[in-house]
Amino acid sequence: MSMRPALPSWATWWQRPFPNANTLLLNGRHPALVDTGFVGHAQETANWARAHTGAVELVFKRILPCRS
Repeated sequence: MSMRPALPSWATWWQRPFPNANTLLLNGRHPALVDTGFVGHAQETANWARAHTGAVELVFKRILPCRS
């Protein structure tokens, strides 16, 4: 059961499995993406954001290196 509070209609949350990071998409006139995921998942994140808002104008990203 998720203990996450309800979000406003203009916010979309993507909870990824551990150890990946979570993503928050803020829809509106200038959609913004807040993501701290692994750089190896960048294309997956971009595809997810486009599917939810079309185009993202602002990206707040903390890139974490992939470990092999």
